[in-house]
Amino acid sequence: HMYYKNVLKEIDPDVVVVWTDNLPQSIILRDLAEMNDIPSFSLERGLLPKTMELFFTNAFDDRVSSNTFHLMKSEIPDDKYFNEIKSYYTSLQFQNYKQSEYDKTLKVVSQLSKSKKSIVTFWGSRASIEGDIEQQLSTFQDQNNSTHKVIVKPHPTDSGTYKYSDLVIDKHENVYSLMDNTDVFIVKGTSLAFLMLMTDKPIIFMCNAISKFFNVGYYIPPNSSYQEFEEIILKASKSTDEQLQNRKKYLQWLMKYRLYAIDDSPTALKISDMVTLLVNSTNTGRILRANKEILGHNTESIKHENDAYKQKLNKEIAIYEHNTEVHN
Repeated sequence: HMYYKNVLKEIDPDVVVVWTDNLPQSIILRDLAEMNDIPSFSLERGLLPKTMELFFTNAFDDRVSSNTFHLMKSEIPDDKYFNEIKSYYTSLQFQNYKQSEYDKTLKVVSQLSKSKKSIVTFWGSRASIEGDIEQQLSTFQDQNNSTHKVIVKPHPTDSGTYKYSDLVIDKHENVYSLMDNTDVFIVKGTSLAFLMLMTDKPIIFMCNAISKFFNVGYYIPPNSSYQEFEEIILKASKSTDEQLQNRKKYLQWLMKYRLYAIDDSPTALKISDMVTLLVNSTNTGRILRANKEILGHNTESIKHENDAYKQKLNKEIAIYEHNTEVHN
């Protein structure tokens, strides 16, 4: 804490950018920036390959939260743009980790699908699958053996052991082959969920992903009973028309307002736009801190100026987003 406090005092920055906002050092730096009325942002790997994300923190939070749903819901599905996004990501088939050849995994799936059962794939996150979820998946398989086949695809970095090993396939199986050739996806904390949104297959979320709020799939709440767990999986035999339309709207929203292209990704925002936003945010930070110095430490006056600062900042961001939308 003292180290970052001294850094801010020495450098006196106009804006602070942290790498992911859930790391201890990032939280400390972000909170110190907020205490000193310095606009702060969180930078991290994007939800889709070849993208980055820049999150607003401190003074920006309220505005972003309130406008997220409005922006997404106001989107009109653009089939041409959606197909461009889908074509880009499915044709390149990015590989962050070692994985099997497409056809090798296809043979594995083909053996499982001979009985014409619906194949339900659980996609693991970096952490090993919790025992209660593994138990529920095994129970579901036992009770619905005539109609469904459950498989568990661990994350490539998962080194855990599983009690119900008959459900588990090799953690290096080809993810694109699995997405193409299995029927229902259950996800918990994997970025592959955003590639799955480009399919028309049912997705069941077991995590608090922002996409769950946009009705792009089904959702199993934490600590659900087995009966609830089973009911939702059986219900998710196919995606609804509303879910499919919302996927297009959600992906368009991501590509327009949230993701920045590193290379040739078909996002509306580029790294140069990220730089512009950071540069523009420095001006409002300077204004607030200068006013605070003049006003001294009168709490009510500072609060009033801080509110005015937020309004000015919100207006600047709104203008920036509007210009970006018109430009693209």
